[in-house]
Amino acid sequence: MSELPQELVADMVDKLHNDPEALKACSLTCHAFCARSREHTFLTISLVNEKHCIDFCDVCQKSLYISRSVAVLHVYTTNVFQTLLEFKLLGSFVNLHSATFRSVEFDGLPYHCFSTLSSIRSITLAGVTFLDIVHFSSSLSYLTSLKRAKIYAIRLVGRAVPNSNGAVRCPRVHDLKLSCNLRDGPVLEAFANGDLISLKSLRIISTVFCPQNISHLERLMQTLSLPVLRVTGLQPAG
Repeated sequence: MSELPQELVADMVDKLHNDPEALKACSLTCHAFCARSREHTFLTISLVNEKHCIDFCDVCQKSLYISRSVAVLHVYTTNVFQTLLEFKLLGSFVNLHSATFRSVEFDGLPYHCFSTLSSIRSITLAGVTFLDIVHFSSSLSYLTSLKRAKIYAIRLVGRAVPNSNGAVRCPRVHDLKLSCNLRDGPVLEAFANGDLISLKSLRIISTVFCPQNISHLERLMQTLSLPVLRVTGLQPAG
């Protein structure tokens, strides 16, 4: 097997990317097959609870190549995110390009916890908590490569104040998807103000709005760079 050209080995393993059992078998064949199989096996990681996360962190500590294979990360609880921070694992995902965070309370985590995710190009935030708009904006400012954002029901536990920190750099997002309701008004207003992302590069907005938020939608529609707007969920008032 070791005499096979690496290009041929890579092509053979790549064709098995949807077959976990076959990838496991390939990883035991030889070193050349193991490295390529690992890239597919650990391409997408979903951490649904703290025990699962600890086990994965232990495996990554034994082999740095595993964390380098992770391209898509899904985190489902605050404890999982805290565990990743404690193990200092987030910074080892050097090829990470997409991250999803669900039910994570960022208001109780270090203010700079997104700093190790600067390479990601796509983020999904669903049912997560920030202290206020400044906290949310400052967190996003670390995502310097961000191009796509999906935002679902952000909760602010403190007083929602405008972003007055001129030093905060807003990421230049091209594709923004918002699914918000009435209680998300301060977040929608911050998007319309350009406090959370730069509106200069925005190309696509996909939204689900309730009638009370129509004023924020109107302001977003005035974005000069915007050629595509997709709106669903609008109902006649009354």
